[in-house]
Amino acid sequence: MEQIHINAPANDGNAEDQLYDIIDKFSACFHSSIHQLFLNLIRNFLSYDYSTFTKNIQFRLFELAKYEFAQKWLDKGKPFHYIEIEQPFAQIPDISGDNMTTENLTIDDIARELGVSKTTVSRSISGKGRISDKTRRRVLEFIEQNNYKPNLIARGLAQSRTYNIGWVVPGDSEVGSLYFYQRCMQGVIDAAAEADYDVLITTVYGHNIGGLMRVLDNHKVDGVILGQTLTEDPAIRALKKSDIPFVAIGSTEEENVVQVDNDHVTACRELSSILKLKGIHSAALIGGTEDKVVTQSRRRGFEEGMEGVQQYFYMNCRKNEEIEHAVEDVLCRKLDCIVCEDDRVCYVTLGKLKKEGVQIPAQLRVASFYNSSLIEDNQPAITSLGYEPKLLGITACRTLLAMIDGQTPQEKQMLGYEVMLRASTL
Repeated sequence: MEQIHINAPANDGNAEDQLYDIIDKFSACFHSSIHQLFLNLIRNFLSYDYSTFTKNIQFRLFELAKYEFAQKWLDKGKPFHYIEIEQPFAQIPDISGDNMTTENLTIDDIARELGVSKTTVSRSISGKGRISDKTRRRVLEFIEQNNYKPNLIARGLAQSRTYNIGWVVPGDSEVGSLYFYQRCMQGVIDAAAEADYDVLITTVYGHNIGGLMRVLDNHKVDGVILGQTLTEDPAIRALKKSDIPFVAIGSTEEENVVQVDNDHVTACRELSSILKLKGIHSAALIGGTEDKVVTQSRRRGFEEGMEGVQQYFYMNCRKNEEIEHAVEDVLCRKLDCIVCEDDRVCYVTLGKLKKEGVQIPAQLRVASFYNSSLIEDNQPAITSLGYEPKLLGITACRTLLAMIDGQTPQEKQMLGYEVMLRASTL
């Protein structure tokens, strides 16, 4: 005959919690009616003499429940099963009135203290259901006074929420892009924490969005933030079909997509215009892959700002060797200026120019459309555009949380930028 041994230390002062632990251990074996029976047994025995408590609970359990319990166990192909409680439970502390502590305050405690039902307390917290304003205020005032915080799992079940949001980043990002995504993610995490949300990170690889689909199919999040947008974006299309709230960091031509971005076209146009005013007659743009919307936006700004200047384009440079070959061609053509589409491209460009012994800005001017720690310590200092990725993350997350709560946000939010003129383009 198989046994379950339950140790219940006698002097830990928390007998009620121990009883509920027992329920958890046996809930997989009990039918719902037996589970409720056990609950009733606990309630009935709370006022009993604890010297006989364990004996009574064993007797009552088997006399009233053994048939259904045994049937459940036999259905699993196992022999009948009995329970042995090895030590008496500790005396249950008084949890009413002035002795009630707020550290482990539950909905049951609040309902008992205020003389209302648990449903009333739950409705007061969630703001849903029919309940008088007077009762709701009374419950909420009690909660505030006692610093009650609802359990997120229970609250999520009640509201059909996970209290998770998804943060989707490209898994094939170049090392130079990590700073941007790290700063964005920090903003997302900070804003999510303000609303008691956690962040689930998943990666996509170009058009391979298997990780994102797994998150959506398993209903693991209440909403999603995309860290990057593509010209042909399967992630956006999948999210639109799923009907889950989502926000894109970046721009897209897809309709009905909430977007948070920096105004890259305007920023790059302004910096390029300033370089043109400095007497530049020929300039090269070295950039990354053009399937990214941000790359296309920066190229457009360059073209508009450099109107009238001889322009050369070296795009889709995925590898460092491709960037270095572009620099070699610029030097052969003896152009006036190199504009780098992002910080990674600029970092590799500066390394190549140093190898070639090129003096900046005396022999060649250099600027970057994105500043980060990769290039900010270079000497001479690099003319560049400054953005705050963390603010993008904060804005995107707060927008998503508003959408989850049923609000309709502005479809596109454009954040600012800073033009930083430095020694590399004097």
